[in-house]
Amino acid sequence: MSFSVVKDLYPYSIRIALSGFADIAMVTSAINQSSIYKFLTMPVGNELLRHTIKEAFVRFESVSGEK
Repeated sequence: MSFSVVKDLYPYSIRIALSGFADIAMVTSAINQSSIYKFLTMPVGNELLRHTIKEAFVRFESVSGEK
């Protein structure tokens, strides 16, 4: 399933991609279509991951109006 399909099915979801392999064309396309919020490459530190997830929750609240 592509990021754009997930975006269409769940428009208020915040999509974070975490990968050890970066397909630049896929990442660029997903970012340009606003299909993902963040793309992180492995290895990712615990602090960065925690910070990114915390930011995603804040963004979700602001976009959806839910807590």
